[in-house]
Amino acid sequence: MAFINNGYKRFKTLTVTVKLNGVQQSVNVLPFMATFTQGVTYPVVTADELAKMSTADYNTRATDYAAYVQANYQSQYPGLIVSADGSRVYDATACPI
Repeated sequence: MAFINNGYKRFKTLTVTVKLNGVQQSVNVLPFMATFTQGVTYPVVTADELAKMSTADYNTRATDYAAYVQANYQSQYPGLIVSADGSRVYDATACPI
């Protein structure tokens, strides 16, 4: 499948920044392209595979990844709220059509 540039970027990682009283305490980068299980097991994907993934498949993976992180990182980050909102960002500069 060929690349089709539609002006949207896709995310590859999720960064969790922990702050206490406005002061950064830690940063953890969680890899979206790694394998994870949320109802089904998602395989590792490369940047090329991620770029070529259909929008529907990408959106499903992003939604399930958000649910996976929400469910599995609560003990490490109490009160963490994760959603797939904003997982596709329009950027005509980085992704000119």
